[in-house]
Amino acid sequence: MKPELHCDGWKDGENIPVAYTAPVAPNIPPLGKPQPENKKPEFSFSNVPAETQMIALVVHDVLDGEPVDGERPGWTHYTALYLPDGSLVEEGESSEETKGWVGPYPEDYGEYHCTAYFLSQPIIGKTITRAEIFKQYQSLGLGMANIVGKYTNPLGQPIS
Repeated sequence: MKPELHCDGWKDGENIPVAYTAPVAPNIPPLGKPQPENKKPEFSFSNVPAETQMIALVVHDVLDGEPVDGERPGWTHYTALYLPDGSLVEEGESSEETKGWVGPYPEDYGEYHCTAYFLSQPIIGKTITRAEIFKQYQSLGLGMANIVGKYTNPLGQPIS
């Protein structure tokens, strides 16, 4: 059976709720509108290959028309390492050079590709970045799973 990735924030192909987006100072919603909270969703896995020693997660911002692959330039908004049972081991760095979840900024439209890479050995002593995860997957990969969350400007107003 093919490995699967699950997210408690949205289902594959659905819009990302405003709570999971990152606030942008000029984009203050009018009263009565939902507020961006930069809330991190919980990720879980099923059909994990038996040989899996580590699961590496990459959340990648794909703007309209950009290719989806591990080497393209662009923004990585979250990286993390998990044990096969789904326990979080370590959060890595985003393109903004911070650790932890960075939700989409609700000023544009695009897709968040969440990809789990199932690895036959743990990643030890390396900085957890998208490039390092992709490199490790080339030699240690057992499979991958992907879900997509779409986003638009949920506040319905332009960013200035």
